[in-house]
Amino acid sequence: MQLVFVVDDELHIRQQLESGLQESGFITRSFEQSDSFLRALKTTRPDAIVLDWMLPDGAELIKMLRADVRTRAIPIVLLTACDNESKSIAGLELGADDYIKKPVSIKELSARIRSILRRDEYLRDDKNVRLCFGGLELDVPARRVYFKADEVFLTMREFDLLSVLMKNKGRVLTRKYLLDTVWGLDYEGDTRTLDVHISYLRKKLNGKVIDTIRGVGYRFCDDMEKA
Repeated sequence: MQLVFVVDDELHIRQQLESGLQESGFITRSFEQSDSFLRALKTTRPDAIVLDWMLPDGAELIKMLRADVRTRAIPIVLLTACDNESKSIAGLELGADDYIKKPVSIKELSARIRSILRRDEYLRDDKNVRLCFGGLELDVPARRVYFKADEVFLTMREFDLLSVLMKNKGRVLTRKYLLDTVWGLDYEGDTRTLDVHISYLRKKLNGKVIDTIRGVGYRFCDDMEKA
């Protein structure tokens, strides 16, 4: 069974999430404060983390998790009570994999977590692949990216998205294909998430690299001179 850490400072929400996720087949541990959560991470690696985005140190927690090689690849789903979409999307920029608005539907949350975990299993066959093109190199086993000899930090989703695009260099991949492959076949979240991740990839790689095919999807740039 898969272990999910729940971090939220409201007792009734933690109890609701733990009960619902357990009924959905997960093992759970919940934490009110970041200190106890971080201590637990030193000895136990969860399969996924559900994190309240509105915690005072929510942004710092995501940064810490993504900066540590031991926790970098753990999927993070944010819980947000914020109606401002740009603030919720800011969590994706920091490295979260998905977000869901409160009040939380346990059915939807469980589906989002399973979608992320299935995606990881789907891509697991590629662990021994090293992708190189122009000045861009992906070391898949180490999940590290280098662009023009400089290492670039990518979130788990960004890494998998770039990997799929590079393996299909020159091919136009539809938005649906990318969502199905990287986010999972039963992904029910905001499809704008894909566009946000593409935008972040372009910024981090200091160039175009990925072409937009209007009305269709995206294509890895087959002319690195554009980048």
